[in-house]
Amino acid sequence: MASVAVSNITNLTAGITGSPPRGSALTWPGGIPVVAFRIAAGQLAGDTAVLSDINRLPIIKAVFGPVTHNLPATGASSVTVTLDGVFTSAVSNTIGQVDVWLIGPQPLT
Repeated sequence: MASVAVSNITNLTAGITGSPPRGSALTWPGGIPVVAFRIAAGQLAGDTAVLSDINRLPIIKAVFGPVTHNLPATGASSVTVTLDGVFTSAVSNTIGQVDVWLIGPQPLT
């Protein structure tokens, strides 16, 4: 399969947080950092995308979305996700847009 073009990947975090002026970080309860990405419709099942946002999330600890991934148990600064075929259209073999959330570790302070 192919790599998803960077132009087809959008970091949604700033739009969700309403920054500026509200802030630039998206967190879950307890201050756990989250970064949200949207991969545009039209990709093929099995295509891959590399996701990272070093400024907001230096260490990724979990991935949520209709994807598989290569994230080690210790975490990493980026992750390669593979789009799942569950949402494949029988007619076109393409998938609709996909949202993927990267979750960081709980802050120490």
